[in-house]
Amino acid sequence: MGKRLLKSGILTLIASTMLTQYVHGAQCEYNVINDWGSGFQAEIRIVNNDTTPINGWAVEWLYGDGSEISGQWNATFSGENPYSATALSWNAVVEPGEFVAFGFTGVNGSDTASIPTVTGEVCGAMSSSSSVSSSSVSSIESSSSIVPSSSSIASSSSSAGSSVVSSSVASSSVASSSIGGSSSSVAAGNALWQLDSGLSQLNFSTTKNIHVVENMSFTQLSGEIDDNGNATLSIALGSIQSGVDIRNQRMQNILFETASFPIASIELSIDLDAINAISVGSTTTIAVSAALDLHGVEADVNADLIVSRLSASRIMVQNAAPILIIADDFNLDGGVEQLQTVANLNSIGKVVPVDFTLFYNTL
Repeated sequence: MGKRLLKSGILTLIASTMLTQYVHGAQCEYNVINDWGSGFQAEIRIVNNDTTPINGWAVEWLYGDGSEISGQWNATFSGENPYSATALSWNAVVEPGEFVAFGFTGVNGSDTASIPTVTGEVCGAMSSSSSVSSSSVSSIESSSSIVPSSSSIASSSSSAGSSVVSSSVASSSVASSSIGGSSSSVAAGNALWQLDSGLSQLNFSTTKNIHVVENMSFTQLSGEIDDNGNATLSIALGSIQSGVDIRNQRMQNILFETASFPIASIELSIDLDAINAISVGSTTTIAVSAALDLHGVEADVNADLIVSRLSASRIMVQNAAPILIIADDFNLDGGVEQLQTVANLNSIGKVVPVDFTLFYNTL
């Protein structure tokens, strides 16, 4: 009797240990989306190859060349090389056969973007895989899939072209877009989708003294998409947050001249049929041409947008590649030079990469 109890206890202990030590067989990928020499955009993708859902995840990685992260989205970041990232509430669950991805921008520690190994308990015993998409400022070709969902994250891939503001600034009163080969003009309609300004983010990075990168954002955004497919986004330039009060004031007064130009606005047309066709947990990429009104100058901006359906009444819109804003195109070059003088800097870059993550709810 005692031997049977001892044997039963040992088996129970072994089974308990096996359950305790069980790890998910997720594939953790580090993908370089864009590499423009001095900086990069990358994503880490966690693919659930297991038969059970992943409920919460955390990964880390180390840059051997001293690369530094300058901006991030869709995860909680911590550490300074090694870096760590953990799930947010809405992308913590990864169903079997599906994936979640989060992204970031950074400063290269060498001539090309580094490809570190991604580790973490969620990655299991599988080795991290990496892929590189080469790019330049004038021509960016990337492969990216960012499909967050509160309950289901569908696997798909998308191709993102370059997102660069046209250097020839054309004045226009009507925004147009080409989505799936069709074009449309802006006509006023009733609001259909409302921007969730509390969760939406618009970030950009500036470079001073060649290698010093500073991350900034605007905290006051508003916008909507009406039932005719007209999308608008307003950015309160006075809401800039750089982490330094005096720098905020200088950006407001010297660069943006918010007393005269308080708002930057964007207008474009969206194919509502393409949006409505996205199933919950899935994503699609649409090409758009928007009219950006900044500092009293209007210019066309071309971009690829990744649109993800989070629920029946909620979508997320992200830029597939950084949108490069050129100061000279919006008569901001004089302000940049004044900032350089006031701050006693050797240089301030006049090409600024912009990234955004916008959430919309149906009305």
